[in-house]
Amino acid sequence: MPLLQPNTEFKAAHGVYKVRQFLGKGKSGHVYLIENEDGFKVLKVIHDEEVPYYHVADKMGAELEWYKRLRNTSIKIPVMHEYDLERKYLIKDFLCGTVGSEAVAASRVSDRVFSQLFSYAMELETGNINIDYFPANFLITTSEDLYYVDYEANPYSEEWNLLNWGIYYWVNNQGMKKFLKTKDASHINSSVERGIPVKDGLGPKVAELKAKFWH
Repeated sequence: MPLLQPNTEFKAAHGVYKVRQFLGKGKSGHVYLIENEDGFKVLKVIHDEEVPYYHVADKMGAELEWYKRLRNTSIKIPVMHEYDLERKYLIKDFLCGTVGSEAVAASRVSDRVFSQLFSYAMELETGNINIDYFPANFLITTSEDLYYVDYEANPYSEEWNLLNWGIYYWVNNQGMKKFLKTKDASHINSSVERGIPVKDGLGPKVAELKAKFWH
């Protein structure tokens, strides 16, 4: 499916939406803000582009399967309203709040948010699940509830868990600020090709959070 343009219509199975804004591109899809008479929703259209460090044969199928599994955990995720296997899209709730990467860049990630993040990681580890802990995949509401707004998940791997991978993006405030401004991933990754985060100088902060929230 070609990229959708603002103010064009998207005909879904259960109604017609107006495309309001392109929200971003992830490893598995393009994401848009859409609207109909019931309000705003989020549309994700799966793409087939390859990522060097991430390969899933059936991205749409994986998305639906992991949504079902995550719904059986305490992880807060937006509700899915519909999907289409042939057209490879899904529509889910739109949530108001601050994107995790923006909160990191502004050094505004509270202990309440970190507590939820670590709680999610501990629960998922016991369930043999990894989610994508990159901050852009999370939204922080005004009441500081932490939502995982992507459904992407994988079988648990220590290499890609929170403590060895994801948390380093959450504590790299200056790197994230530069990344959001320049889109240069070298500010947050020591290896852009492999998706390995910068860790130099961030170990003490990670250790502090682990001591405080990992039980």
